[in-house]
Amino acid sequence: MNRKVKLLNIELGKVILVPFENSMAEKYYEWMQNPDLLEATSTDQMTLEEVRNIFFMYQTDPNKYAYMICDRNLFSSENPSLSMIGDVNLFVNESLEGELNIMIANENYRKQGIASEVIRCMISLCSGAFFLSKLIAKISESNQASQRLFKKLGFSEYCHDTDFHQVHYCYMLSNAIIF
Repeated sequence: MNRKVKLLNIELGKVILVPFENSMAEKYYEWMQNPDLLEATSTDQMTLEEVRNIFFMYQTDPNKYAYMICDRNLFSSENPSLSMIGDVNLFVNESLEGELNIMIANENYRKQGIASEVIRCMISLCSGAFFLSKLIAKISESNQASQRLFKKLGFSEYCHDTDFHQVHYCYMLSNAIIF
């Protein structure tokens, strides 16, 4: 993908997807100090500077996209970080495949169908605006809840990465345009 697709807020039933803004870095940094979240997402602990650098890349790299998942009822455009409950990221490779990652960081929002709603939205976005051929989800072996979720949404297991202790799932996008 050569050009950066401009992300706009997306209003869903329970949440609003908001493109990452610098004001959100501190809240995200707090999440990256939680050992349970780090294990569930196969993520390393990050400093605040590392979080800012990563999200600067998301804002400039045409192959990386990040939305913060915000509670629709608490959302304020003046300070969206107050309503942040998680994030969803997309990495696009040269084969027009997207790696999709989602995290519901706030435990109070888990098991409410939010992750399903966001993933369905991303499937639609990826087959439409991004013209991707497939989505890949790399999930920690220990994160059984996420594995069940992705299977329920039509993703198929295709690889077990023993080096990184992950199970990889694939979703073929039927509306993708292959060049």
